[in-house]
Amino acid sequence: METYEYPGYRCGPCPPGFQGNGTHCADINECAHANPCFPGSKCINTAPGFRCEPCPRGYKGNLISGVGADYAKASKQVCTDIDECNDGNNGGCDPNSVCTNTMGSYKCGPCKAGFLGNQTVGCAPLKSCSSPTHNPCDINGYCMFERNGDISCACNVGWAGNGNVCGRDTDLDGYPDEPLPCIDNDKHCKQDNCRLTPNSGQEDADNDGIGDQCDDDADGDGIKNVEDNCRLLPNKDQQNSDTDSFGDAWRRM
Repeated sequence: METYEYPGYRCGPCPPGFQGNGTHCADINECAHANPCFPGSKCINTAPGFRCEPCPRGYKGNLISGVGADYAKASKQVCTDIDECNDGNNGGCDPNSVCTNTMGSYKCGPCKAGFLGNQTVGCAPLKSCSSPTHNPCDINGYCMFERNGDISCACNVGWAGNGNVCGRDTDLDGYPDEPLPCIDNDKHCKQDNCRLTPNSGQEDADNDGIGDQCDDDADGDGIKNVEDNCRLLPNKDQQNSDTDSFGDAWRRM
């Protein structure tokens, strides 16, 4: 920046971001003079001006850049702590454990009351036969202590399921009248294929969803059981070479 005066000239002030007498101008290091950036965010001096790198991990805030020491002093970078424990994922800690927010970070703590375990194996609900609050068994089941210290559940007579979930079992064959929402896919949670006829094996020769014990055509060959000479093997022709009570299909087994 120059101002000419005849027969010579004179120099004006240094431009923003520089200091000197006009003849010689040196860059102002705003980072050193004003320390405008948040602790932990690197301040980068430019010529002219400065800029702050993003807030440190665990903080959020604005990006700052500008020119001049006065601007740097008046425009400090502000970074605020991020509460990781309120991110909807409990900070990455086990969902049933304590998450403690700290400045710029967080800590995963012990399991919450009513849960047992740690961050490595997870926090599972406490189970206890003696405490109604921690008894995992269905209201129509009962709780048993095992020799190894574990507990297990079983359904009462007239009910079926895995013990944690029990449903009515009208024919007392160990399978519920309706399907149960068991998370372990226990076979005894599947709906009884003969609700009124005991069939603990749940056999179903023709796979039609109706158990052999209550299916009037168990093999699905179109011939009723009372007339079928092979009740559990499809044989529409009912061929019986020796004219006994059993169709030839039995002999081919």
